[in-house]
Amino acid sequence: MSLADLIQRFKSLITILYRRYQQENGLPVFQHLWQRTYYEQIIRNDIELATVGQYIQTNLLWWIMKEI
Repeated sequence: MSLADLIQRFKSLITILYRRYQQENGLPVFQHLWQRTYYEQIIRNDIELATVGQYIQTNLLWWIMKEI
C-alpha cells in the first residue's frame, strides 16, 4: 500500500466517524474537513518539528474561524 493510499483511507475513516459523531450529538457538520492534496515532508530536527506543529495549529484555527 502506498502512502497516498494510506492517507486516503485514513481521511475516509475519520470523515465517517466525524460525521456520525456530529449527527448523533446534534452538532453542525463542516463540509470540508480535508484539503484536496497533502504534501509529504520529512522532519529532520526539533526546529522543523516545532515549525510544522505551529503551522498545523495556526492553520486549524484559521479554518475553524472561517467556518463559524
